Amino acid sequence: MSAAGPPRGLDAAGLAAYLFGSLRFRGCGSEGLPLRARRALRWYRALLLGGRAKGLPFSWVFDLGHLLLDGERFVFRSLQGLSRWPAAERRLRLEYENLLLNGLLHDASFRRASEAVRRDPRRDDLVAHCVGVLLDPLARAGGHADAPAIDPVLLRELGVPADLDPEAAAAAYDELRGEGATLRAFADALERMLAERRPEPAFSPAHLAEVEHWSAYRSAAQRLAGRRIAAAAAALPPLDLSDVVRRETRVVETELPDSGTYPQGGFAELAHRGPLENLVPTELVYMGEDPFGDDPHPSVDLFALRCLESEALFFARDSGQLRRTRRSVHVALRPDPGLRVKLPWHPDPLVVLVYGLCLRLCEDLVRVFPGDALRYELHLLARGPSAAARTDADAELLSVLLRHDIGRGAVRVAREDPDFDLRALGARDRRVYGISVQVGDEEPAGLPAGETPPAADGIAPPHVVRWRIGGSPRGAEPDCVPTPLAGNPAEAFAAARRALLGAVVGLAGPSAGSRRR
Repeated sequence: MSAAGPPRGLDAAGLAAYLFGSLRFRGCGSEGLPLRARRALRWYRALLLGGRAKGLPFSWVFDLGHLLLDGERFVFRSLQGLSRWPAAERRLRLEYENLLLNGLLHDASFRRASEAVRRDPRRDDLVAHCVGVLLDPLARAGGHADAPAIDPVLLRELGVPADLDPEAAAAAYDELRGEGATLRAFADALERMLAERRPEPAFSPAHLAEVEHWSAYRSAAQRLAGRRIAAAAAALPPLDLSDVVRRETRVVETELPDSGTYPQGGFAELAHRGPLENLVPTELVYMGEDPFGDDPHPSVDLFALRCLESEALFFARDSGQLRRTRRSVHVALRPDPGLRVKLPWHPDPLVVLVYGLCLRLCEDLVRVFPGDALRYELHLLARGPSAAARTDADAELLSVLLRHDIGRGAVRVAREDPDFDLRALGARDRRVYGISVQVGDEEPAGLPAGETPPAADGIAPPHVVRWRIGGSPRGAEPDCVPTPLAGNPAEAFAAARRALLGAVVGLAGPSAGSRRR
């Protein structure tokens, strides 16, 4: 390989030879090369404008973009013309297809990103962004050696000829930069890419959140903020469901909306014995039926006979509709001014960490109560017009990150008045929990000073827990989860997440929080 020197610029003909000559080593064998190359050129221009195209082979942008769009339908060239490849190139090109392209197809995060891209296949900006994420290891290595400098003006004016011939373009570039220049660039790029790749998913959870909500974001700044919040949520440790202990009474009111919910496990969900509340409703048609004749008032009806002979059907375990509990979890927080601070020992503002924990808490509750009617609500409080404008922007961003849950009616995000009170949210037909976020010694959000609002007859007040972030150290406080900001915030927020979840659900362990209901 030639030694790396200062980048040398290319004229229009040299630029065309450099870009289109790299297609000689492309891995995509689909038809319509000129048409596909025109679209790949748009992706390459977007990467160059973002400062990420230095030393990236155009053929790689071509292959990765179409790999995202085609998914499992991607056609490998080795399946078409392996026998025609020169022996000196065969091993290198097979490594590229097997280790890079085929390896990505077996990456679960890549498949999720590919599904998101295929839902909106015309978004070239989304494809270019995903390709940039995939080629980030090569970009960190500086691209391939002896990469030429690319003039953005010439790249913008460059067109793809209808009779595109990668072989001729590669020969022209070799004549311009030395024999075998195209192959050397390809080999060096592959070597650096494999050396820089880490044993991690191709797309991090933060990148996946950005890709999957790409079309819902209104601006690049909103996408960046959403990615940071998703990264904060993903940084929290996974929830071990074996620690979950649901400690609560089974005496709950069940309203009519629950009556249409049936188990989804088929015959495996049925048994011939069980508590009366798990009785399959269709068994009630046997009540009053004479099993031995036509007596309208039999002493023993068919329902009683089926129960005595263990023929009646019951929903197994907790599948009965009368065991389905309706819950609401309300989180109240005031972003301004306390949560807008920048921690000196963390790259993100405090509000990003809090929003990340709120997102993760929603995901945890859905996992813990998969069969219950769970509703999760985020209430953002603001005082003054400027704070209200910033809070509205936060609510819009969180609505994007939770849009799928909002679409099915399980989540709500809204800005509330400063005097919003969590204690007034009790409901007759739901278990209601509240989490009030308090910053330092400020007033807890959702718990205004004054008397507790009186509850209507038969309505229990919500179980409210204060999440106190920072502030001066205090002794043990009832229904309070303290989170110090000194030291490692990652450990402190992981402990806070576990304690808050324990306050709602109940977790095993000494630091899990307490259940009062």
